[in-house]
Amino acid sequence: MKRTNAINAISTLACLVLMAGCASTPKAAPEIPCINNPDPEGEIVLLDSFEEGNFWQAVGDSWDQWGSHNLSLETDLSEEWASDGATSGIWEFDVMSKDTSMQATFPCYALLETDWTPYKAIVVDFNNISEQPLQVNVAVQDGIEWKWTTTETFTLGKGENKNVIFSLTEGIESDGNPVTEIVHGEQLSCGMIQVVGENTGGKIMVDNIRLIKKD
Repeated sequence: MKRTNAINAISTLACLVLMAGCASTPKAAPEIPCINNPDPEGEIVLLDSFEEGNFWQAVGDSWDQWGSHNLSLETDLSEEWASDGATSGIWEFDVMSKDTSMQATFPCYALLETDWTPYKAIVVDFNNISEQPLQVNVAVQDGIEWKWTTTETFTLGKGENKNVIFSLTEGIESDGNPVTEIVHGEQLSCGMIQVVGENTGGKIMVDNIRLIKKD
């Protein structure tokens, strides 16, 4: 009887230890899926396919005099991946921790289209080759009051994200205030794609940037 009780006690203790081990094991975070939207409908204007050269820049420390240090490091062209044609942009950004601006901006000052009033959305293909999901948005600056208008932010899973659609009429803001259209969208001086939020730095590939005309 004593032997049976001892065996039962040992079994109970083993179960408790096993249960405690299971309870203390953290659950893996759910995988962030890649965006894979269908090709957009409507009249499309190609803004950049990266086949004619590199027209996008990294800010680096060039904006430090106006505010927090920007974390974009370098832009280049790559033939390792492309969603349209043979070439894409490959952009590098620094570690974006909570004590930084958490903003890596890649501007283009040579936009093929500087009047965006006829357009309802901008669509971009990305290949997230960093080690974590990334948050991205699009911003523009007008050439009259130099105000920024910023789109909604989307999270990219690791890998290829196709047809990421940034509305230019919904979910946008200027100086922190909601707006329904780009401020002075008829005269833009700069278009920007931004990686924002907290991450460990890395690289992202960009291709097939398109504007979609309003219905």
